Amino acid sequence: MITYSAVKTVALSGSTPIDNLFILEHMRTAPEGYVKVYLFALMQYKNPYFANEDIALALNMSDSEIVKAFSYWQEKGLVRILRYDPLHIEFVAHDENSFVPSTSYRFNDLVKALNEVLGTRRFTSTELKTVYDWVDVFGLSEDAVIVLVAHCLDKKGQRTSVKYMDAVAKTLADANILTADEVKNYLLNQSVSSQEEELAKTIIKRWNLRRKATHDELELIRKWLNDWQVPFSVVTMACEEMVYATNPSFGYLDRILETYRERGTLDADTLQAYRKKRMEIEELTRQILNNAGIGKKPTTMQVDKVDIWCSDWHIPKDALLLLSEYASSASQPFAYMTKIVKDWQNAGIKNIDDAKKYFEGNAAGKPNKKAPNKFAQRKYSQEELSKFGHRIGVIDDGENT
Repeated sequence: MITYSAVKTVALSGSTPIDNLFILEHMRTAPEGYVKVYLFALMQYKNPYFANEDIALALNMSDSEIVKAFSYWQEKGLVRILRYDPLHIEFVAHDENSFVPSTSYRFNDLVKALNEVLGTRRFTSTELKTVYDWVDVFGLSEDAVIVLVAHCLDKKGQRTSVKYMDAVAKTLADANILTADEVKNYLLNQSVSSQEEELAKTIIKRWNLRRKATHDELELIRKWLNDWQVPFSVVTMACEEMVYATNPSFGYLDRILETYRERGTLDADTLQAYRKKRMEIEELTRQILNNAGIGKKPTTMQVDKVDIWCSDWHIPKDALLLLSEYASSASQPFAYMTKIVKDWQNAGIKNIDDAKKYFEGNAAGKPNKKAPNKFAQRKYSQEELSKFGHRIGVIDDGENT
């Protein structure tokens, strides 16, 4: 067996043959840098001495630029990309018509647009022939083909078969749906119709009803999904707020979603964060009312006010708890608290020490007594405040209170 090795000087003095067809038909129209990639790769292919050279480093180009260049030459039918990671290509002879049909040059723009949609996937020559038939035989516009392929990939996944796409294309052609806008509208209506039906069934089942959604109810669902772009999951989360409703209805659900829309909580993560915060404020309000001697469940208005005091005015929670102790001897405890918090906001009181000084030095701030005052201010220990903070979920383990 005879083995050979290449000498650098011999390799450098050698030559790489270039077809005249490449120079006449491809070189002048290729994007900047793509010719360099093709020629360098061809040199590596023809001369094994250069096979291990890093093409990206040699041409001062990024790996992604190299991949784009080879994708371009694949569209032109000059190379085949066999693998992307690591990149592995092979050169194609000009008479190898099985790879790219002669009509492909007419569809260069279409193939380029398809590759943008396909990502790292590439259609084979047989698959491309099918795609070309959608235009030449079925009459779809090239833009409509792009919409069709993107829809199928989104619905069925990146490896969706062209056979499935072909069936969709035939359905569109039979219905004389041929332009991009017509295809978009058709596919959107088909998709939303099934989603509408599924959402309606989910809601009605949740309410233990045995009937189909009415036309008006489906119109509301269409508004939520299409006009407001409310995710399916957010609609079902909104249903949770009706768990104690005697007669849940689509109209009631519509008002809940309208509230979500107004406060910008139409996605699941934002809504979950809002709900967590709201539960914390509701618990704080309950504790405030309890300290103030108001033995009732907090109203929405009271929770909203406490939320403003904490979130917008930045009054600390321990100061509000202290204030609720003072408010217990007022004739109208919550109204008294509202007045004092407004005074604090104007005076810039933002911590518990300033709140204590306010009561110690401001006789006007003390409440009108309901009875002879035997009130003794309760002093919260550090441990009590910490425990309360943990209970409503507002204090981390390492946080100082």
